Amino acid sequence: MPKKTLFVADPYNDEQLKMISEFEIENGLKNNFSLYLKEISKKYSKEEYNYMIKSSNEIQEYLFLNEDGKIIDSCSLNAYKDIKSCYLQLPDSKKISQRKKLLSLATEHAFRLGMLEVFATINSYDRALYEILEIDGYENLGEENGIISFVKSFEIKEN
Repeated sequence: MPKKTLFVADPYNDEQLKMISEFEIENGLKNNFSLYLKEISKKYSKEEYNYMIKSSNEIQEYLFLNEDGKIIDSCSLNAYKDIKSCYLQLPDSKKISQRKKLLSLATEHAFRLGMLEVFATINSYDRALYEILEIDGYENLGEENGIISFVKSFEIKEN
């Protein structure tokens, strides 16, 4: 069985940028990820970029699910270090099995970043993703204007 892994897009990794562009073309996306990443690499040196990431309160990452050297799913993560909360933006579900794996790995990644709450929003018609979020332990916060919000909280274990 092929192994699925999560990676955070690196604007200075040409191999990743090529994979991301191929993923966008195959899925009818508008090169949003690849263009944004290329702009970063033109605007900042790798050292400046890494310093900004470490020193900034806000984290913005593009996460990709990789299977055998090919991207099969993606989402974005916006995190805030001071309030230890982040927001996952999940596109409509494609294949349920890969979306479940992406959500699980993205949630683990957020926790490793030090986040205590992970919020996700989905379209109300996406019943498959709705079920995946509930199975993964996300709490439904309700629906507004066709968008359903979810949250998953982590407890700090004190010794």
